[in-house]
Amino acid sequence: MRRIGTQTNLGDEERKDLIDGLVFWRNRCEELYSDREELERSFYCVWNHQNVDGTVHDADNALAWPFDGASDQRLRWGDMVFAEWASLIMLALSSAEVTVTCPAAPDADERAAAIKLLLKWEINKVGAKGMGEILALLHYFLVDSPAVGAMDVSWRRRTTLGVREIDANLLEEEFSAWATSTMDMSAAEAAGMFWGQVRGEIDGFEVENFVVSEKGVRAKDARKVLDALAADGQCECLVAVERQEGPELKALRYADDFCLPMRTDDFDYASPWYRSEWLSEAQIRERITSDDWDAKWVEDTLQYKGVDYYLNDTATTIDELKDMVNVVWCYTCETNEDGETVRWVAVLSHADGSAFGRRVIKTRRGKWNTILFRREVVGSNILESRGLAEICGPAQGVAKSVRDGAANNAIVGSLPPVKAKGQRTRNSKIAPFEVIQMGTNDDVLFMQPPAYPAAAKESEEKIKAELLEYVGVSDGTKDVSERRQAFINWILSQFRDLYITLVEVAQDNASDEILAGVTGDGDVKGLRREDITGDFGLTLELDPRNLDNKALIDKATAFSQILLGMDRAGTVDTDPVVRHLMHLLFPEVRSALKSPEQMTADDIDDEKKNFVLIKAGIMPRMDTEGKWNYAARLEFYQQMMQETPDVIEDMSPRSQEMLQQWMSALQQQQTQFGENAQIGRTGVESVSAN
Repeated sequence: MRRIGTQTNLGDEERKDLIDGLVFWRNRCEELYSDREELERSFYCVWNHQNVDGTVHDADNALAWPFDGASDQRLRWGDMVFAEWASLIMLALSSAEVTVTCPAAPDADERAAAIKLLLKWEINKVGAKGMGEILALLHYFLVDSPAVGAMDVSWRRRTTLGVREIDANLLEEEFSAWATSTMDMSAAEAAGMFWGQVRGEIDGFEVENFVVSEKGVRAKDARKVLDALAADGQCECLVAVERQEGPELKALRYADDFCLPMRTDDFDYASPWYRSEWLSEAQIRERITSDDWDAKWVEDTLQYKGVDYYLNDTATTIDELKDMVNVVWCYTCETNEDGETVRWVAVLSHADGSAFGRRVIKTRRGKWNTILFRREVVGSNILESRGLAEICGPAQGVAKSVRDGAANNAIVGSLPPVKAKGQRTRNSKIAPFEVIQMGTNDDVLFMQPPAYPAAAKESEEKIKAELLEYVGVSDGTKDVSERRQAFINWILSQFRDLYITLVEVAQDNASDEILAGVTGDGDVKGLRREDITGDFGLTLELDPRNLDNKALIDKATAFSQILLGMDRAGTVDTDPVVRHLMHLLFPEVRSALKSPEQMTADDIDDEKKNFVLIKAGIMPRMDTEGKWNYAARLEFYQQMMQETPDVIEDMSPRSQEMLQQWMSALQQQQTQFGENAQIGRTGVESVSAN
C-alpha cells in the first residue's frame, strides 16, 4: 500500500534527535526518584530497622530508644484516604449517567444510541485486566508526586491456534451438503469434485477454500491437509480456534513508564514525549502482522532481551525481564508552514532504525491515544499536582509521634515502679511476678503511672479531622459534600476523555464482524459501521450524594411526595426520573425497564384485547390511576376507523354503542391526567354497558 505523506523512513539525524531528547528528559525524571522514595516511606509509615511487631528493639551495637519494646506504630491514614477515593471513583464510574449526542441529522438519536451501546460493550470487554489497569492508574495519579498518570488505549487483534482432527469421509459429507446447496450440483457430482481435488486429479480450489473457511485451516496448510487426507484418510492440523479483537488499556506511571517536557501545559501538544513498553517475544512478533512492524527490526530487537532501553541507552540486563524486550514509543508534534498540526510516532529499541520508520498517528482526531490524569491543578504546568503521599505524610508523621507517646505511657503504666520502705530493699523496677525480699516491718507502695495527657489525644484527633476535611473525606461530623462534588466532577471530566478515546479507537479499528456482534437488549442485528461513524459528544453526570442509598431514597421520596404533589399541570416527565433511579438503586435489573416505544406498543396490544371484549359485548375495566397511555389507545381506534371502517360497521348496535362509551371514557381519562389535572376531576372505575 502506498503511503503519501503518512509514513517516512527515520533518518539517522532524526533518530539521534529523538534519542537525545529521551536521554535528557528521562534524566530530568531521575530527580524525582529520591523525593518519591521518601514520600512513599512516609505514606506507608516505613522506617529503617522497623520491626513487624510495631515496636523497637535493642540492636547489636545500639540500645533502643526510649527503651527496648517501645512503640513504633504505623499509621494508615494515607492508605485509608486512598481506599476511600478509589472506592468512590470506581462507584462513581459505574453509577454515572453516560449521555451521547450527535450533530443534528435525521438519524442523530439512532447514532447516539449505537455509540453508547458500543461504549458499553468496550467497557465490558476490557474485563478484569482492564479494571486492574484502572486501579493502577488511580494509584499513580492519586498517590504519587507529581500526582499524574496516563492511560494508553490501543486496539488489539489476536488469533490463537489449536489442534483439529479431520476425517476425509466426514469432510466429504459436509462438502457435498455445502456444494449441492450453493453450487447447484448433485450429490454425486459434489463427491466427485471433492475426491478429484483431494487426490489432485481435478483442477480447482473449491475444496481448499472449504477447509479454510469452514474448518479454520490456515491457507498455507490447505493443500498439505488435502494431501494427507488422500494418503491416510485422516490428519491433524493447526486451526484458528479463537480470534479476538477489542480495546486494551495500559496504565502508565510518570517517570517509570513515560516522560515528557516538564514545562508542558497541554498534553496533546507535548513534544517530544516518550512511552516505555516491555514485550514478550510472542507479543513483539505479533506486531509484525497487527501493526505492520518491520520483521528485520523485530529480529534485531530480540537480541536485546532484558535490556532496558528507556531507562538507560546502554546494555544493562535485568534478570527479572530477561525474556522480554524493551521498546520506546517516541511522539512528536509539528506544525507546517500552513499552520496545520500533525503528530508523528516512531518506535525505537537497541536495534538500528525503527519499527516502522516515522508514522502519522492513526487516530480519528489526529491526537494521542493516551489520556493524561491529574489529581489536582495548582498551576498551568500539568506536572504541578500533589499526591496523597505529599499531603498525608506530614500529618501522619506528627500523629505517629503522638500515638507512640501514648502507647509508651501505656507500656510503662502497665509495669509501674514501686516505693519500698524497709531494711532489705529500696526503690526498684519490677517485672511481672517479680519476688521482692521484704521484712515484717517493711512497706511497699505502687507509684502512680504517668497519665496520658488529654491534650495529646485531642491533638491527634484534630490533625486527622483537618486532614480528612482537606482531602474531602468525611469524618462523620463535617459536611464535605461540596469538596466531594468538585473532586468527582474533576475525575469524571478526565474519564470522559478516556471514554471518548475508547469509542474513537473502535471507530478507527473495529472490524465489521465484531460490530455485528455488539447487540443491545432484545436486539439481534448488531451494529453497522455507518451506525457509529462521525462526530459525537459525550458527558458523564453524577451527583456524589446519590452514591449514598439512604440519601438517594430520601431524594426519591421528596420527588414523589413533594414535587409531584405540586405538579398539578403534569409538566414533569417522570420517565427519565424512574430510569435514573433504577440505574442508581437497582443496576442489576435496569434492563427490565421498557423503552417508551415498547410501552406504547404494549398499550396498543392490550387495547386490541379490550376491543375483542367489546365486540363480544363485554365492557372492559378502565384504569383510572393514570397508568395507561390513553392517547395511544384513542389513536388506535381512530386509525382503525380510518383504515378499516368495515370492522366497526360489522359490530352489533350494542357493541358499537359500548365502543362509543369506551372511547368517551378514554378521552375523559386523558383529560383527567392531562390539561385538567389541576382541577382534580376524577374518572370512573368502570364503564356501564347500559
